Amino acid sequence: MHPFAALLILLVAESTSCLSDRVIADICLPRHELVEAVYKSCFEKASDFTFGGSCSGGFHSEITYSCKEKLPPKSYFEFLLPVLDEYRHDLRVSVLKNMVLDLSTLVNTEKPEFFMDKHFYIFKVFDDVEMHLSGIQSTMTTPKDEWNCAAPTHPNATLLSRQFEFSQLKYRIQWGNESLKFMENRTLLLVNTIGRLVRGEPVEESGFNEFELREFVRRYNVPRFPELKQDLEEFYMDLTSKTTPGILPKYLDYLGEVDAGRRLLSQYKQIFQKGQISFEYLDSKENDFHLSAFREPAPFWTDRLVVSRSPLTAHFSQDGCLPVDLLLSYSNRRCQKSPVGRYFKTENTSDLFPEKINVTLSKPCDSKKTLFKEVNIECRFPQQSMRLPDSTIHIRFYQRYFVAVLERYAAIVGEYSKTGIEELRNDSRIQAIEERLKLPDFALMSNDHLESFDPLNYLSVYSTFSDYFYEGEEAFIGSRESVQNTIKGTIRRTMVSYRAKALARWAMQLIRGEPISADELKYYDGESVRMLLSRLHMAPYDDKQEILNLLRDFYVDYAKDHTIAIGRSHLDFLSEPESHLKLAHLFRKIFTFGHVDTSYVS
Repeated sequence: MHPFAALLILLVAESTSCLSDRVIADICLPRHELVEAVYKSCFEKASDFTFGGSCSGGFHSEITYSCKEKLPPKSYFEFLLPVLDEYRHDLRVSVLKNMVLDLSTLVNTEKPEFFMDKHFYIFKVFDDVEMHLSGIQSTMTTPKDEWNCAAPTHPNATLLSRQFEFSQLKYRIQWGNESLKFMENRTLLLVNTIGRLVRGEPVEESGFNEFELREFVRRYNVPRFPELKQDLEEFYMDLTSKTTPGILPKYLDYLGEVDAGRRLLSQYKQIFQKGQISFEYLDSKENDFHLSAFREPAPFWTDRLVVSRSPLTAHFSQDGCLPVDLLLSYSNRRCQKSPVGRYFKTENTSDLFPEKINVTLSKPCDSKKTLFKEVNIECRFPQQSMRLPDSTIHIRFYQRYFVAVLERYAAIVGEYSKTGIEELRNDSRIQAIEERLKLPDFALMSNDHLESFDPLNYLSVYSTFSDYFYEGEEAFIGSRESVQNTIKGTIRRTMVSYRAKALARWAMQLIRGEPISADELKYYDGESVRMLLSRLHMAPYDDKQEILNLLRDFYVDYAKDHTIAIGRSHLDFLSEPESHLKLAHLFRKIFTFGHVDTSYVS
């Protein structure tokens, strides 16, 4: 940029109420060079320049300016917030119940690493659920006006931007390395406190002090920009109020005060008592939850492990067979591995719960029966390393969400006549809904976060052993359940997501009075999906037919719970050949011009 152009900007820039930034240079620079640097950073929308710094001769080491931001368009989907609020309430209650059930049975006499890992995974369920709830809400509300400019640069100087430094600091606090995970450590403390209270153990108040506002500001203070203190305080209040299990943000307005730790512990002692919890601070009508009244369903599941040939295991595995001691070792691991995820690999052993596994060796490979090819397992240890939210919660939200969106769509269509369809297409409200519900190339990247509706989709990484097989120096072993669980995740996250988008497109066409083609949905029939799955690689598990039958049943069952505007009691036909024809007939009855019949929703 020419110096005169930069000076012209100084003269003609209009005053605005935009977001502001202060930039500090490590050397003195001419005014026009400072202006040029921030002008590029602000994408040529900078104004309101003020200069500072102890320099002479028209040079400066600081510039403060405003950056005119384009206001985001107002959201058309705030009408969905009541639907989300119900889902969020039910999900939080379920997560809290599961949390105290797990924590109430933990004792310090267990293996220390298992004790710590269990706390971590209990925390991850809470943290990930809250994160995804926020993600869903962000698609329903108008985004806040936030700084999104690039960091200013200069060829001969180092420039420090207040806004850029603050955005980087916020990222490090939330997602940075271990020493900076202030909020994660705070939530882990709260999880530990909840556990101690429901087990009737004493809790020290001193642990809360290191996570109060004053400590947060002291730790993350930016000396070059002392004016960030207020921004830090607001950021702290926002984060802590959203990451305090069992209490809504509106009951945590004291978190910025000096005695916040004492008051929070006092609240927790009201909510969490030995053997019971209250939901009053979640604004819930749920009765107090008494752990003594809960009856744990007895876990029971089966699996089949199959040994496969592998050049890596030739020393132990002879023609796809293994000795008895190794097969028993792997069976114990398969039954009692917990928890498993991307962070820790803590395992229980058969010494802990020997009565909870029954092993049957089959397909001997030699006459002396010292080598076998497969093992059948009956396991009475929980298959998942953590408790997941009640699945009926997300199913109810799924139906309410789609029905609410399509009812709004129908109401807008009803404002037009059948002859005004072309005019309808120019309605910005219609365009917004169609954009939200369209079937893009990658359904997982769609703007309604459809895959986030079912918590299992993002919690499964912590909750199940998802590897296809065990592979090491000793063996190459396929597991029926592990192969199934991996492919089930693909069905939930992609196939059912694509199917929902296709059904939504059907519904919108019918609401506009347009015909639909039943053949569009034939690819989502049970048999069609089975043919698609048959192409998947399932090695080293040898019985592909068994897996395909199990997966087809799973797909049909999951589809019954995820068919827009129709409850599963009306969908028994989904297991039949050419079920898309009956589904199209039902859709034509439910969705008509400007109307949605909700009588089929269970």
